[in-house]
Amino acid sequence: MRIFLFFVTLVAVIGCSGLPIEVKASSFVLPTGFAKGATDDGAVEIAIPGGWRQGVDRMMESPLLGQSGGMGETSAISDPEATKALQDMSGVFAEMSNEAEREALEKLKKKGNVLNVISMSNKPIIGEARTRFYVQKTTQGANWSWDSAHQLERDQYFHKQAAKEVDLPIGKAHRMEETITKVDGGVKTTISYLIPNGKDLYCLRFVTQEDANVIKSIEKQVAQSIRIK
Repeated sequence: MRIFLFFVTLVAVIGCSGLPIEVKASSFVLPTGFAKGATDDGAVEIAIPGGWRQGVDRMMESPLLGQSGGMGETSAISDPEATKALQDMSGVFAEMSNEAEREALEKLKKKGNVLNVISMSNKPIIGEARTRFYVQKTTQGANWSWDSAHQLERDQYFHKQAAKEVDLPIGKAHRMEETITKVDGGVKTTISYLIPNGKDLYCLRFVTQEDANVIKSIEKQVAQSIRIK
């Protein structure tokens, strides 16, 4: 009798919660002209297009070397000691920049942004978010369903977007897209790929306030490249 009740309970639990949505194992393939990006633990791998870089914006590494209006190029300085001093100072600024980037990335990780990639095509504009794509990881106590994933991601959009199913090498994903005109007249385009994996939800999100083609020209290849372990 106890075995029967256990079996009935197990069937009821599975019937209510359903089988977890999980990604499939697939070998990483790097498209021509792309570089490989990955999280620190290697759990997420992704292809990075030329002209993009994994990380965040860095502070100016040297206010002296190679800056017009500054002290000029190192090659223009004939004094070896002065050249050495400037090189040492440049190294100090580079390390400060590295540390600032590490701190910024650590703050992003605490918010679930486990991998961040920025476009290097244009300099950042004050008041305008840098063109980027990133992988956001959200973990909960229960397995993610498509409905719960949609509900969470729609908060990223001005209008409640409908999701479209797409096929990736690691399995099914649901894609959302929106372009809006902001109050200040700027245009913002957001594209999301939702990828549930048991109790973890991965969202590959592209954001730009430049021409939408900046992300639309690369988003499909990037999405097809993502691997989750």
